[in-house]
Amino acid sequence: MNENLVDESLPIVLNKEGDGETQFGPSSTPRYTCFRGWTRNQKNLFYENQRILTSPVFGGKKKFRFRLAQDQRLPFLEEATGPEGNGFFGEVSKTLIHAKHIVGHEELPIIEWKPKESNLTTEWATLPAIQIAVKRLKRVEQLSEAQWEQLVKKETENLNRARELQSEHLIKPIAAYERKLDRCFIFRWADGGNLGDFWTNHEVSARDRETVLWLLGQFAGICSALKVLHEENVRHGDLKPENILLFKRGYEDKMGSLQIADLGLTTFHEKEQHTNVRMNKGTKTPSGTRRYEPPEMEALRGQERPRSRQYDIWSFGCILLELLVWLVSGNSALKTLRDETSDYFWRRVSRTDGSRSFEVSEYVVLVMRWLDEQLENGTAYKDMLQLVREKLLIVPVSGEYESILGHREIASKVHETLQGIHTKKHYSNWRKTRTTGSASDPQDKHRTNSIRDTDRGISARITGGTFENDCSSTNLELIQKSSKLNDDWTSVPDNDFAVDFFDRIGWEQAKPSSSNITPRLCDSCAVSNSQWRFDKFCDVAVLRERARACDLCELLQEALERKGIRPPLTVELRQDAARVGLESGPNLLSYYCEPGKIMPIDAQFGLPSLFSQASREFYALLKEWIRVCNTDHDMCRRDEKDIQGKPTRLIYIGQPLRLVEAAGIHSDHYVALSHCWGPLKEKEKFCAYKRNIEELKTNIDFDALPRTFQDAITVTRGLEIDYIWIDSLCIIQDDDDDWQRESAKMELVFSTAYCTIGASSAKSSVDGFLRERTPRTVLKLPETTAGATYVCADIDDFYTDVELSALNSRGWVLQERALSRRTIFFTSSQVYWECGAGIHCETLTRLENSKVALLGDANFPNAAIGHYRDGRQLLIQDLYERYSGLAFSKDADRSVAILGLEARLARTFRTKAAYGLFEGYFARGLLWKRRDWTHLERITQPGGRRVPSWSSLSRKGGIQYMDATTELRFKEIDWAIDDFRNPFSVSDGIESASFLGLARKINISKYEMLVIISFDDNEEFAVKDLRCVVIGRDKPGKGKVDLKHHVLIIHEARNVAGNGIFERVGVASLRPEVVASEGSWVTIY
Repeated sequence: MNENLVDESLPIVLNKEGDGETQFGPSSTPRYTCFRGWTRNQKNLFYENQRILTSPVFGGKKKFRFRLAQDQRLPFLEEATGPEGNGFFGEVSKTLIHAKHIVGHEELPIIEWKPKESNLTTEWATLPAIQIAVKRLKRVEQLSEAQWEQLVKKETENLNRARELQSEHLIKPIAAYERKLDRCFIFRWADGGNLGDFWTNHEVSARDRETVLWLLGQFAGICSALKVLHEENVRHGDLKPENILLFKRGYEDKMGSLQIADLGLTTFHEKEQHTNVRMNKGTKTPSGTRRYEPPEMEALRGQERPRSRQYDIWSFGCILLELLVWLVSGNSALKTLRDETSDYFWRRVSRTDGSRSFEVSEYVVLVMRWLDEQLENGTAYKDMLQLVREKLLIVPVSGEYESILGHREIASKVHETLQGIHTKKHYSNWRKTRTTGSASDPQDKHRTNSIRDTDRGISARITGGTFENDCSSTNLELIQKSSKLNDDWTSVPDNDFAVDFFDRIGWEQAKPSSSNITPRLCDSCAVSNSQWRFDKFCDVAVLRERARACDLCELLQEALERKGIRPPLTVELRQDAARVGLESGPNLLSYYCEPGKIMPIDAQFGLPSLFSQASREFYALLKEWIRVCNTDHDMCRRDEKDIQGKPTRLIYIGQPLRLVEAAGIHSDHYVALSHCWGPLKEKEKFCAYKRNIEELKTNIDFDALPRTFQDAITVTRGLEIDYIWIDSLCIIQDDDDDWQRESAKMELVFSTAYCTIGASSAKSSVDGFLRERTPRTVLKLPETTAGATYVCADIDDFYTDVELSALNSRGWVLQERALSRRTIFFTSSQVYWECGAGIHCETLTRLENSKVALLGDANFPNAAIGHYRDGRQLLIQDLYERYSGLAFSKDADRSVAILGLEARLARTFRTKAAYGLFEGYFARGLLWKRRDWTHLERITQPGGRRVPSWSSLSRKGGIQYMDATTELRFKEIDWAIDDFRNPFSVSDGIESASFLGLARKINISKYEMLVIISFDDNEEFAVKDLRCVVIGRDKPGKGKVDLKHHVLIIHEARNVAGNGIFERVGVASLRPEVVASEGSWVTIY
């Protein structure tokens, strides 16, 4: 054109005279008059389509920051519907960009992209594309617009400078752009997730030499990246596994590359300026994730004082210790370490002179001491531990960032050490082990310990441990760890029920007393008709100051402190008309409206003040729950065919209180008590024995009963029900025949009970559960057109109060809860009702949890079957995994305390069951293993009871089945039915507690045996003495490699008569070539 209008002139905007001007050019740029003769339609077409030509090309060395017009098109082919990751300052989304729109980044892998609904048949049907991550900065409400723009500017400048850093283990930003209100950064997409994801998804790789060597090399590389940062006087400030990303495509090493991310808010200082010469220059880097902060941050908190580059060294030491724990003991141990160090890896120490100092936390010291006992001298693992203990997790730091003895090490020295650990080739024994023989010979027949030897020292604390009795342990990890029956909870109003209940008893009976509930309120909290009384981003320090003069702020502050949240944290709150809670976290406060008024949307009715448990209103509530369940809950009704009779004995609660034979009474209504016996002394037990059974049928002294029994009878009387079943009184405890007969009737006892009382808060029979409860502080907010609103601490926490209660750790309780038609749980904070319709709180709200509700199903397992998309076997596995983590006063009860649930499952599935195995799923049921490194000790059974070695019920401790997603994909397995005989299908098979299997020899080394086989216990075996029975084989198929045989490992033992018998000792997935082609048939007991 004669007016020199070229591509670089775009985009053009038209002024009011109709002339074109370059939108982003200076004021002196020429006007283009050629548009004056154009029609409106021509101008519109030009204006709309010019954006195609101006779509930016990112990645050039000269330009990093792009300011784009609001209507500028981006060269993105596909964008995720939502963010893949969220942080306080930003969110990251996966995006596909046209490959031609990124230059200068030849390392980025190019893929072919095709529109999902494309009908194109030309060469344009596919386009070259690159996967990128787009990080959008969030606007932070606590910051002014100027402060936020300054934050954006800082991150942009830092990322631009980071492009010049020379390290393969630092993520390089590609570009930054601004469009509309968006402030975005472009990076390469991490197709392998982060380091934490790798640990979670590749636990089995911790025992693979190639993987471990790769990890050691990558950690040396990460440390080299810290070295580069620190040489440029840069500190990262938030190093953690989630900020170490894995890139898999485009690298020579097939496992990929680990790289440090989130460099935008790092701090760049002038070179040669050390911490001690920057005392008047504050570090603006936001403080890092709390767990990985070094102890010196405590003194610097709230001050704009510089932080040493050795901040990163402490964080790196924490991550390296986590890596070592994962390598040695797996995900279970890593989770426990993280739980035990949820605050910091250090602790404060108060001195006698009033001063404070810091030291490595006691638990971390114990972990390192335990690792030291487990690891062989001269191994890579032992050298890594020594590095962490002596160089990284060290409290003193050097002011000049120098390598000084007794101070935290600098990155260059740490890198040298890690490189040496990685490159030493003479380590034949590179993983954890301790031996009494030669460490150089992996097949040494004298080796007494193995990779499994992790149950010494403090391993019970690291791996979760086991229980000593029903309720003596507070460690509940094993109960919940593997179960899919627990998930997130949602609290919802139950207003229809609340209105009906208040109509029955009168609101005046439920209304909080008027004394001491009118609060002092700050200006923010005094706002009428506002759901947003608190800042969305709540600075806890500011809240504490407001709480001095505002009762509502004080109530929120106290709720936060109960969750362990204290200054200087800032938290994100969610608020509506019913609740205040942590975003993606628990509820903190509850609002209750007064009934009979205009109700705001989402508001709820409820009980701010709970009734006395001795009051008429309290029992009116319990009876109202029963009435509604009887009349409205079709899912809670039982078919007549399911009512199979009554228990043998019941307790009549009238006068006199006595034991009766159930066959002689006409009423079908009785209450069953689910309780925890606890560690009782002999004189504290109140039981039925052969010596007193006739006396109990005449009279039971109420005052002599344990408190829990007294409370259960009191509640039963309040419900106006005449009979109750209590195990210790309705089963003759010293009569083996009676105990065996009655304990097998648990399905009948709990499924036909009118309701069950769950004594959740009672840790033993003598504790009781009807205790005085500390009333909630209730505040009455200023009245509006909707009437009064009451606010108090939220106490609706079924997970903590019931799921994690002493009662729920008891082995017998799983079937008691699942088989019960409905249960009233008494906890220390409130009472909960559970039936097939869900969970109702004494506060008159309702809790929803689709998975836990499966256990409340009145006709269990009907609802659960539909929930498990992969079938009934996964439901069975989930239940037995959950059951294996529960506790027993008597270990031998383990094979009995699930018989009722087993019978219900067998009847529902129309199959046979015994010893925790089911006829239709027998092969799958055999392939269980110990859940962690803690050995499974064989249980001694009472005389006359046989539990086979191949049943998980024969051993103590948590088990898990071979993972159906990684180890044993059911649909991809050929079950080796010619290699064993299903005992349910042969005469006297299951009755003899044995089955026939084709025993084959195994051709592996002693070292391979220790690594590959998951043994049940820590017994020592010679490979030549072991045999395997093939249970299933991976199906061959296109592209499938590394096919395995999934086998039962057996060993010849001696029975009490001295005869040789074969028993199970473990399981394994073996390469086909190591399993002998021939074998002999043996009986496995």
